[in-house]
Amino acid sequence: MKYAVTVEGRPVALEVLGNGGAVRVRAGGVEREAEIRRLRGDGAWTLRLGDRTWCVVVRRGPEGETVTVGGREFRVEVEDEREAAAHAVRPAKQDGPRVIRSVMPGVVRHVAVAPGAAVAAKETLVVLEAMKMQNEVRADAAGTVAKVHVAPGATVARGDPLVTLE
Repeated sequence: MKYAVTVEGRPVALEVLGNGGAVRVRAGGVEREAEIRRLRGDGAWTLRLGDRTWCVVVRRGPEGETVTVGGREFRVEVEDEREAAAHAVRPAKQDGPRVIRSVMPGVVRHVAVAPGAAVAAKETLVVLEAMKMQNEVRADAAGTVAKVHVAPGATVARGDPLVTLE
């Protein structure tokens, strides 16, 4: 899976080769063996790259996501190739209501917002499960939830409306 990552405003192309457990990671033209394991459910992980191991803590706050590695904190933005493709086909920001649509068929596992809620750009709106993977659908820009079109357990097709933002 390919990811577009921004660390402290600098873009980094990241590719993870493999699925779960030990994988190969390619970043900045360098490829290494890697392994990541969840320590706790609060965003704490161990990350092994080559022969070095770090404790990594991932937090999502009002200013975005931060990753703490070895005591150093970094602001990061991560977008997988599916999210990047979805953003590439979305129309430019428009005035008035914006309908956030499903970019893939799947099952709604979680609805994270309710009508009237204020949301920040990139805030999770809905979690879809497709091919046994959980995919977060995020707000394209800050706004207010005007309508939620789905409920947990609903099956959606590509292009179905999920949430309307104003």
